[in-house]
Formats: sequence, structure tokens, C-alpha cells
Amino acid sequence: MKNLIPASALILAVVLFISCNEAKVPLVTTNAITEISPSTAVSGGLITDDGGGKILEKGLCWDTISRPQISSNTVTDTTEALSFSGLITGLSPKRTYYVKAYATNIAGTGYGNMETFVTSGDNPVLVVLDATEIETHSARLNGNVNPGLL
Repeated sequence: MKNLIPASALILAVVLFISCNEAKVPLVTTNAITEISPSTAVSGGLITDDGGGKILEKGLCWDTISRPQISSNTVTDTTEALSFSGLITGLSPKRTYYVKAYATNIAGTGYGNMETFVTSGDNPVLVVLDATEIETHSARLNGNVNPGLL
């Protein structure tokens, strides 16, 4: 019976030590959105606290709804740096998108602040048509322009 008390105390101390040192989800900030085009944009993030656990994955998640998560669209960064960036692709012109940086460790996934942006319109399209009203010193030049940005 005497040997059980010190062993129990040791097990309790180990359990308390482990529970006090559990990892927490990482803290992340999301960079502003830059280089916005009709189908791409650039953003990134900074892991300000790894939560006491090794970072297993980090990157950007985005969606057309205001709560993007890693189950949405993602681009991952495989570097070991705490600061990262990524090219968001496959976007549609003139749509609103919501972006968050994220980082995952053993405790879970931490998300940065949400950034919002609107993709630009399609590139202008010029269609050149045949000239009409052709005279010796004049002609009417015809064409159509779809500005794409309206």
C-alpha cells in the first residue's frame, strides 16, 4: 500500500504536467489582397504564435460566402517560414471573395482575420468589322468593343 501512494502521486503529476502543456491552435493574421485580376489574386499570412505545437499545414482558404474554412478552396504553403503568401486561382470575374490565412497544428486550425475583395471584370474584347462607305479620301471604320469592366 505504501508503494501505491507515491506511484499514484507521480502519475497524477505527469497527467497534470501534460494537460498544462497542451498545444493550442495557432494565431494567424491575413495579409491584404493584392494583384487582383478577373481570375486571380495574391494574399498571404503571418503565424504570430504556433500555439505550442509544430505547424502541420498553412495557407489560404477562400470562398464566395463570408465564412471560408479549410473545407473551402485552399492553397497551401510548404515552406517552414512563419510568413507566407499564395496565388489564389480559378476565380470568376466581378465576384466578391472572402479570404483567410490559416495554420494547423495538433490542437487544430487557427484562422486569421477575413479579407474581402472583388475580382475585376474580363479583359476588353475588340472586334474589327469591315470598313463601309468607302470613298476616295474617306471610309467608315467599324468595330465593337466589349469593355468587360462595366
